[in-house]
Amino acid sequence: MPLTRLLYTSTSCLPEQNGLTVQVNAIAQQAAERNEKCAVTGVLVFIENQFIQVLEGGGPEIEETFERICCDLRHKSVRLIDLVVVKERMFPCWKMQLLSDKHETTLELRDDLETISFLVGVNAKAAVEKIRKCLDAQESTTIRHNLVC
Repeated sequence: MPLTRLLYTSTSCLPEQNGLTVQVNAIAQQAAERNEKCAVTGVLVFIENQFIQVLEGGGPEIEETFERICCDLRHKSVRLIDLVVVKERMFPCWKMQLLSDKHETTLELRDDLETISFLVGVNAKAAVEKIRKCLDAQESTTIRHNLVC
């Protein structure tokens, strides 16, 4: 079965008084649990009250997942940016990884997230590649940190 990659954006409707970081973490955790059951992988980016998400998996699973997302009242203005058939996953190890400006972020990550937000509007492929590079950089930093500690 061919793999599908979907990229979309939306605007958050999450109430700020309930702690955005906690809510966004919960969304990513719930998505990871659901995605594991249907072999969907991906990344959720949250920056300046905007969701940017990449999903990968079989066509029917991606379609069902995206339909559920479109009906979710925690966000609005859902915009499908890209839907392509791919030969392999770019995010095979992540049931739902989170990149967010609401966590303790470095200036470099913050700049990368702003670049992703810009790229989504002009070049979907470049945006997805930048998301992958950010994940690789975070993983590399974590490994280096763990070796030092």
